Amino acid sequence: MLRSLSRIPEHVPRILAIQTAFAGDLILTLPLLQETRRLYRDASLDVLCIPSTADLLVGHPAIDRI
Repeated sequence: MLRSLSRIPEHVPRILAIQTAFAGDLILTLPLLQETRRLYRDASLDVLCIPSTADLLVGHPAIDRI
């Protein structure tokens, strides 16, 4: 897996995380989103999720758009 991570470019302009319909899965994804933000500070980090889970992400500092 580390080999594939080394192929990720340093500059990524946009990132889209696509979420499942389950709130638990969304919450378990938050550390991934935080680490993605840390690694790609300048990228636009968006999350695509269903409306019923979107409220869980409102105001999250790592996410640009829901």
